[in-house]
Amino acid sequence: MTTMAAEAPAWSIDLVGRPAVVDQEITTVTALRGSEVFTAREPGTGREGATVVLLPVTGEFVEMPDVIPSGVKGYWLGPVEAVTRVHETFSVFVLCGSTVRRLVMPVAKADARHLVTGRATEGERAAMGALLAEARAHHATRSEHEAWREQVVAEAHGEADDREWCGEFDDFMARVGLPRKRAIFNGCNVGAARPAGGPNIS
Repeated sequence: MTTMAAEAPAWSIDLVGRPAVVDQEITTVTALRGSEVFTAREPGTGREGATVVLLPVTGEFVEMPDVIPSGVKGYWLGPVEAVTRVHETFSVFVLCGSTVRRLVMPVAKADARHLVTGRATEGERAAMGALLAEARAHHATRSEHEAWREQVVAEAHGEADDREWCGEFDDFMARVGLPRKRAIFNGCNVGAARPAGGPNIS
């Protein structure tokens, strides 16, 4: 991707329509009146701006000191999952150079008023929106694969119990890169070292 010059955000325009977090729910800013922020979650009810977390939007340049694994600078893509509720921390995608990084940060520290220092051009923001969709799809595929893998391992361990498979099963699981059972069942101490000269019988 080409180098993008950060533009100073126009807050009087950018705040309305921006995603926001109110009481751990993600909503949208609908209006500003003085120091009060109005959201779609509470039509007609204004909240003090300090009680509402105004999230960055795709394509804004952010400087994020309070993230895991370390502070970063890059272009905000968006939350890893398109959810309506968050907890005290959440995962986000940020484009750092040519790499999409998944970061974990406190929701309270994700306020655009403190993080955003610029934004990409309109065309670049559109491209980043497509990149966010691709990153989310990739994350979902990996999550589904991990869930499938855990199910396969659980069923394999259950089958080993039913068939009284011991060390041979454990060795097979290790060879194919799956977790060893490492438990004592049916008289077999699975996963333990065997003394020379005979089987390991507990």
